[in-house]
Amino acid sequence: MKVIKKMIMIVFLLLTMLIILDFIPVKFAISIDDTKMNLKEGDYICINESKIHLEIPWIAIKRFNKHLDHDFLVRVYGNSPYGTLSAKEFEVLPISDISNVYLLNGEVKRFEKEENSNILIADLYVNKWQIIYPINRASFRQFYAPKSYLTVYDYDWIKVIKSMWKKANGDGLK
Repeated sequence: MKVIKKMIMIVFLLLTMLIILDFIPVKFAISIDDTKMNLKEGDYICINESKIHLEIPWIAIKRFNKHLDHDFLVRVYGNSPYGTLSAKEFEVLPISDISNVYLLNGEVKRFEKEENSNILIADLYVNKWQIIYPINRASFRQFYAPKSYLTVYDYDWIKVIKSMWKKANGDGLK
């Protein structure tokens, strides 16, 4: 009987620790209003959503980016949020209604106009990124996880370790 009580206590403690980890901030979200007022050269506020174009889920929208003349699709390279964030939580699928807004800082390498449409596409090499409040997630964590910061469960730690390894070995440079 004592063994069963100890096992129940150990399982309870492990579950409690796992839940507590979901409330420890790793990266805080930033405010859209502050971000719009303080845009610098190379900053683009982008939404990841796939309803407009199936192959390019990033969109820079003029109403967020006052320095732009019009909306355009963005192909993201370099230090993309998708390079470290969990795909099951953040990567957008055509059937998903989950989207987030990000501040991407980088350099536009080229613009092109898509054939058969007037859609502009930019290739953006991202140096750094921030997620903008509120954070939306594609799992049941959407209902209880904090919307003001990313936690350990929002990251794909295999991607994070690979990214760190590449940077340490000089492979993550331009």
